Amino acid sequence: MRDLAEAPKWIIDLARTAASAQLSPSVHDTAAFNMERVRGYYETHLGCSRKEAARDLGLSWTQVQHAVGKLRAEWKNRGK
Repeated sequence: MRDLAEAPKWIIDLARTAASAQLSPSVHDTAAFNMERVRGYYETHLGCSRKEAARDLGLSWTQVQHAVGKLRAEWKNRGK
């Protein structure tokens, strides 16, 4: 094994970057987080449109629509 001091500078920089990198959350974590944000928003903003929710939460209309669909499925299954 070679000594780190002998490694090219770009390899040392890459190793330092990888060691200190903050990994972004997975797509599933982000979707779950957004769903909770949408749930909380609709609890305090009854009757608002998806467009208003998207604007106020900084999400796309599609992200809000996806979360609303999941929430409706949860609510539908809650009564069974």
